[in-house]
Amino acid sequence: MPAFQCTRCGKCCMHFGRYVTIERSLGPGDFFCRFGITGELFRAHLEPSLRGLFGEKGKAAAHPEWCAFLREDPEGMGFVCTIHSTRPPYCRSFRCYTLRIFSPDSTELGRVGGNRALLSKDPGLVRTWQEHIAPFTERDEGRWRERVRETLAKEGYHAEIYT
Repeated sequence: MPAFQCTRCGKCCMHFGRYVTIERSLGPGDFFCRFGITGELFRAHLEPSLRGLFGEKGKAAAHPEWCAFLREDPEGMGFVCTIHSTRPPYCRSFRCYTLRIFSPDSTELGRVGGNRALLSKDPGLVRTWQEHIAPFTERDEGRWRERVRETLAKEGYHAEIYT
């Protein structure tokens, strides 16, 4: 299984402003934070090379909905997490997709998010998903993904499972 590769689109962090909160500043570049989903406390340290993006005195992110540590990449390469090496465990394990689905000629036709939702504009794949995959009730995530991969293969697609 290939490893998940972040595209730095920032979508996962654009709604985390209500979940990742800065409790207090511990000094230049260091913060005591709370992850609201689990209630866990963690210490965040700004990446030295990204400290300038964060701004003086720990100002909030550019957008109120964003995680306080998300910033636009100054080189135009998407978005960056200014605390990447000290981000909380939930952020470390988050995957915005768990499967990518390809046509026989290797064109990417869709992705499957962590909530088992298909993201695709391909009518054939959407129809196949609705008819053959959506009815699956498998609880075990690994077995569900494998069953999806096998079912899609029978329908002429190739699915890559990401860890």
